[in-house]
Amino acid sequence: MGNYQYKYIVEDFCETPDDVKTFSSNWDISVNPDYVAEDAAQDLFESHDGWEATWPLVFVLFSVTGYKLGRFSVELEHQPAFSAATLDKHIQRASAGIDAPEYDCLDTLGNLTEDQT
Repeated sequence: MGNYQYKYIVEDFCETPDDVKTFSSNWDISVNPDYVAEDAAQDLFESHDGWEATWPLVFVLFSVTGYKLGRFSVELEHQPAFSAATLDKHIQRASAGIDAPEYDCLDTLGNLTEDQT
Protein backbone atom coordinates (compact mmCIF):
# COMPACT_ATOMS: atom_id res chain seq x y z
CA MET A 1 0.00 0.00 0.00
CA GLY A 2 1.07 3.55 -0.62
CA ASN A 3 -0.27 7.04 -1.06
CA TYR A 4 -1.74 7.40 -4.55
CA GLN A 5 -3.39 10.49 -6.01
CA TYR A 6 -6.43 10.27 -8.27
CA LYS A 7 -9.23 12.45 -9.58
CA TYR A 8 -12.92 11.70 -9.93
CA ILE A 9 -16.23 13.02 -11.10
CA VAL A 10 -19.70 11.85 -10.21
CA GLU A 11 -21.62 11.40 -13.45
CA ASP A 12 -24.85 13.06 -12.32
CA PHE A 13 -23.05 16.04 -10.74
CA CYS A 14 -20.38 16.94 -13.29
CA GLU A 15 -21.28 20.34 -14.75
CA THR A 16 -18.15 22.50 -14.38
CA PRO A 17 -14.38 21.91 -14.13
CA ASP A 18 -14.73 22.56 -10.37
CA ASP A 19 -16.68 19.30 -10.15
CA VAL A 20 -13.48 17.31 -10.77
CA LYS A 21 -12.17 16.34 -7.33
CA THR A 22 -8.67 15.22 -6.35
CA PHE A 23 -8.24 12.70 -3.53
CA SER A 24 -5.70 10.35 -1.98
CA SER A 25 -5.98 6.61 -1.62
CA ASN A 26 -3.79 3.97 -0.02
CA TRP A 27 -4.69 1.64 -2.89
CA ASP A 28 -3.15 1.11 -6.32
CA ILE A 29 -6.02 1.12 -8.82
CA SER A 30 -4.35 -1.57 -10.91
CA VAL A 31 -4.50 -3.93 -7.92
CA ASN A 32 -7.62 -2.84 -5.96
CA PRO A 33 -9.83 -0.69 -8.22
CA ASP A 34 -12.98 -1.08 -6.10
CA TYR A 35 -11.15 0.14 -2.99
CA VAL A 36 -10.04 3.27 -4.85
CA ALA A 37 -13.64 3.94 -5.91
CA GLU A 38 -14.76 3.50 -2.29
CA ASP A 39 -12.13 6.05 -1.21
CA ALA A 40 -13.48 8.48 -3.81
CA ALA A 41 -16.98 7.96 -2.43
CA GLN A 42 -15.73 8.57 1.10
CA ASP A 43 -14.08 11.81 -0.06
CA LEU A 44 -17.34 12.95 -1.67
CA PHE A 45 -19.34 12.05 1.43
CA GLU A 46 -16.99 13.66 3.97
CA SER A 47 -15.68 16.68 2.06
CA HIS A 48 -18.19 17.57 -0.65
CA ASP A 49 -21.71 17.16 0.79
CA GLY A 50 -22.07 13.58 -0.43
CA TRP A 51 -24.53 12.82 2.38
CA GLU A 52 -27.07 14.91 0.44
CA ALA A 53 -26.83 12.67 -2.64
CA THR A 54 -29.12 9.84 -3.60
CA TRP A 55 -26.99 6.71 -3.71
CA PRO A 56 -25.82 4.61 -5.54
CA LEU A 57 -23.65 7.00 -7.56
CA VAL A 58 -21.48 6.42 -10.60
CA PHE A 59 -17.88 7.58 -10.11
CA VAL A 60 -15.48 8.05 -13.00
CA LEU A 61 -11.87 7.83 -11.85
CA PHE A 62 -8.92 9.48 -13.57
CA SER A 63 -5.18 9.65 -13.09
CA VAL A 64 -3.89 13.05 -11.94
CA THR A 65 -2.89 13.68 -15.58
CA GLY A 66 -6.48 13.14 -16.73
CA TYR A 67 -6.32 9.57 -18.09
CA LYS A 68 -9.65 7.77 -17.54
CA LEU A 69 -9.14 4.75 -15.28
CA GLY A 70 -12.70 3.41 -15.03
CA ARG A 71 -16.33 3.82 -14.01
CA PHE A 72 -17.70 2.43 -10.75
CA SER A 73 -21.12 2.21 -9.17
CA VAL A 74 -20.80 2.88 -5.45
CA GLU A 75 -23.50 2.15 -2.88
CA LEU A 76 -23.66 3.86 0.51
CA GLU A 77 -23.93 1.38 3.38
CA HIS A 78 -25.22 2.83 6.62
CA GLN A 79 -23.69 1.70 9.89
CA PRO A 80 -26.22 1.96 12.69
CA ALA A 81 -25.25 4.11 15.64
CA PHE A 82 -27.32 4.41 18.79
CA SER A 83 -27.56 7.23 21.29
CA ALA A 84 -29.62 7.22 24.49
CA ALA A 85 -30.75 9.90 26.94
CA THR A 86 -32.28 9.23 30.35
CA LEU A 87 -35.96 10.16 30.42
CA ASP A 88 -36.90 8.92 33.88
CA LYS A 89 -35.68 10.74 36.97
CA HIS A 90 -35.98 7.60 39.10
CA ILE A 91 -33.02 6.11 37.19
CA GLN A 92 -30.87 9.08 38.17
CA ARG A 93 -32.13 8.78 41.75
CA ALA A 94 -31.31 5.07 41.83
CA SER A 95 -27.76 5.73 40.73
CA ALA A 96 -27.47 8.20 43.60
CA GLY A 97 -28.53 5.50 46.09
CA ILE A 98 -32.10 6.79 46.54
CA ASP A 99 -34.86 4.18 46.36
CA ALA A 100 -36.63 4.15 43.03
CA PRO A 101 -40.20 2.95 42.52
CA GLU A 102 -40.67 -0.68 41.52
CA TYR A 103 -41.45 -1.16 37.86
CA ASP A 104 -43.15 -4.25 36.53
CA CYS A 105 -43.71 -4.41 32.80
CA LEU A 106 -46.60 -6.86 33.13
CA ASP A 107 -48.41 -4.63 35.64
CA THR A 108 -48.03 -1.68 33.31
CA LEU A 109 -49.33 -3.66 30.34
CA GLY A 110 -52.32 -4.80 32.39
CA ASN A 111 -53.21 -1.16 33.15
CA LEU A 112 -53.23 -0.04 29.50
CA THR A 113 -56.57 0.69 27.94
CA GLU A 114 -57.44 -0.41 24.43
CA ASP A 115 -56.80 3.16 23.18
CA GLN A 116 -53.19 3.00 24.42
CA THR A 117 -52.30 -0.27 22.69
